[in-house]
Amino acid sequence: MKTFFIIGGYTFLNPGDEAILKATVYRMQRLWPDCRFLIWADRKDFSLAFDRPVNYAIAPFKPLPFLGGGGPFTGFVRGVYRRLFPKSFGLLRDGLGHGRGLVRVMGGADFIVFIGGGYLNSYYNLIEMHYLYGLAKQSGKPVYLLGQTIGPFFRAQDRRIAESICAGAERIVVREEYSALEMKQFSEKMVEGTDDAVGFGANGKGREDVMLAPYVGRGAEGALLLGLNLHKIGRPGERLYQDLVARLNQFGDSLGGRKLKVVFLPMETSIYCDDSDEGRKLTTAPDKRFEYVTVDADLTVEQRVAVVAHMDLFVGMRFHSLVFAVSHAVPCVGLYHGDYYFRKVNGLLKAFGEERLSISLEHLELLPGLLSELYRDSAAHKARIRSSFENVMARQDRIYRDIFAS
Repeated sequence: MKTFFIIGGYTFLNPGDEAILKATVYRMQRLWPDCRFLIWADRKDFSLAFDRPVNYAIAPFKPLPFLGGGGPFTGFVRGVYRRLFPKSFGLLRDGLGHGRGLVRVMGGADFIVFIGGGYLNSYYNLIEMHYLYGLAKQSGKPVYLLGQTIGPFFRAQDRRIAESICAGAERIVVREEYSALEMKQFSEKMVEGTDDAVGFGANGKGREDVMLAPYVGRGAEGALLLGLNLHKIGRPGERLYQDLVARLNQFGDSLGGRKLKVVFLPMETSIYCDDSDEGRKLTTAPDKRFEYVTVDADLTVEQRVAVVAHMDLFVGMRFHSLVFAVSHAVPCVGLYHGDYYFRKVNGLLKAFGEERLSISLEHLELLPGLLSELYRDSAAHKARIRSSFENVMARQDRIYRDIFAS
């Protein structure tokens, strides 16, 4: 019986990260039916609702309890950790006597697995993950990195910290080629896969959930359903809303009298931000010539997947909104702003042969034409996505079998 100790970003209440966790567990369980999971959480009240029996236990541990939230003090402490690296982990561990219990729990696993996604960069929780990595190495068990986007880095110390994690890992699975190039010095232990949430919810559970009726109903006229997700991008966002409405109006006008219904789906609902704010801003945007509804119910990740699966087309900025779309053969356009989201969005669509459907927010003028093409050639796009999906899933299974063969 294989025992996996799982570490990831899911404790921050991001539905996409929860999907990664569940999809990883389900894949491992399918490949090794008698496996067991120890799932790290940064708080004792963390809970999960799997849609099937899973042999697991939660291992609660707060990596750096004084780093909760944001603010000047948190930034100061993280800065000290960076400046003292590589001695910072040892100083904190020895000074606090912190983590010995977790090391013992890790020692009961066969593999320690850091699952995706995007914390090996200068943006999110790198310091906490490095501290957990240090404890994992103390346990003496092999460490694996799955489904990672690595970089970008705008601090030299962050790059060195991420390099130390990659150096100590047995194998590294990245989500796209840009991450492989970021850490090309570790190419001998690196393999390019995809995001582990690809395929999550593809069993169709939740598709007929009555809670979803207000969002996925087409009405008497049989409206075309276009799913939409945006995330906050700062000051350029105010212009984005006006431009986006104009582009969606343009697409709606091309439907030959068919009604367009745009369904805004929040995907980032973590402790850090909530995309619902972007949906509300579009609610008040003037001059919309299409029906517009925001998903304001507190949906599970499975229900969010079901909303996406009902759509005819999807336009998304958040990575996992697009992951859910391709997992259900929903033709989609990915929008990105900045290098970090370019890597994720373009890398995902490239894996499905659709990278030209990844466009910068600076080129929204391309959106109506791409949507018209997807609408016109929907059957061909769905068939192409389904074919690519089978290949992507089979490759991911092969990667897992190879890595965890022992």
